[in-house]
Amino acid sequence: MSALDFVDFSPSELESLLVTIDESLKVSKRPQFFLWTQGGLQSFIRHETLVCMWGDIQGSDTRFDVFSRSASAAAAAGELGRFDRGMLTRLVFEWQRRRCEPLMLLRYAGSDLPEELTSALLDCADGHVMVHGAKAITGDNGSFFVFLGVTQPPGPRDAYLLELLLPYLHMAVHRMAQCEDVPGTMEAAEDVLLSGRELEVLRWVRDGKTNQEIALILHISPLTVKNHVQNILRKLNVTNRAQAVAKGMGANMFVISEAQV
Repeated sequence: MSALDFVDFSPSELESLLVTIDESLKVSKRPQFFLWTQGGLQSFIRHETLVCMWGDIQGSDTRFDVFSRSASAAAAAGELGRFDRGMLTRLVFEWQRRRCEPLMLLRYAGSDLPEELTSALLDCADGHVMVHGAKAITGDNGSFFVFLGVTQPPGPRDAYLLELLLPYLHMAVHRMAQCEDVPGTMEAAEDVLLSGRELEVLRWVRDGKTNQEIALILHISPLTVKNHVQNILRKLNVTNRAQAVAKGMGANMFVISEAQV
């Protein structure tokens, strides 16, 4: 029985898949990558946090980044990339040891991964874990992806979808990396003048809080929060909250905001 035996797309799913693939081809910058992974990609791989690793994934010349709407989940996932812990490197090894097939880790179902690695992955977010990489590419052009907080227990169909979408993930993350390596293509945080309070509001927007919830957290009125959000959209030249979060990530605004807390 092959992976294709598990695939039965409805017409609407086929249309959604085509749109998702087409949108991936337009990704070249970090905000675009964030919006794509939090948008169309979620229709096929629903997750909370995505850890991306690219470069020579078998060596030390690698880069990694975390894409998540949750600040706490992003911080926890960031621990996987710490060089002194070597969790991502060990995970790559375990993936390669299994013939570079999609790796699924189900919460409460047991695992043949090393216990420390299993705990590190499951501690990053609620839900399950899916792992895959570009198995046919070696050297500096490799890529590796860890989906954390996968909402439904993944099975053969999910493994097939991950293999199907992996080339588009790979190309998108490398286009993003190449764009950031070109001088003058990264948006600097200091180029967009948000106030300290606006940065604070934007950070809570990223965490998925409503205006009412932000008002309670910051001890201000919902109307004041609404005005801050409108100012943020205007200053960032975007039309909605998701675009504002993506642009904030691209300009490293959350690093500044969290350093001030």
